[in-house]
Amino acid sequence: MTTETASQIFMAIMAAGITVWLWALIMGLLIWFLVVQSDNATIRWQVFQTLHIAHALWPPFLVMWYYRIGRRRSRVFVENLISSAESLD
Repeated sequence: MTTETASQIFMAIMAAGITVWLWALIMGLLIWFLVVQSDNATIRWQVFQTLHIAHALWPPFLVMWYYRIGRRRSRVFVENLISSAESLD
């Protein structure tokens, strides 16, 4: 995947951010009212297990995202520094 393609994907995700938050809100409400409020204890426990697994799986992706952002910012900083140095001549 090229940097341009990744940037386009990132911008599309950012543009759809409101939609993602709305989707997450709707799904959260559905889970709360239909599953967590269930009289069946095994269903409630399954929701807890699912949220626990999701919580355990997201930190590696967060760390990778921080790494990519830092790498991208460092590269842009160096490119800007080089172009500024060239313009001084």
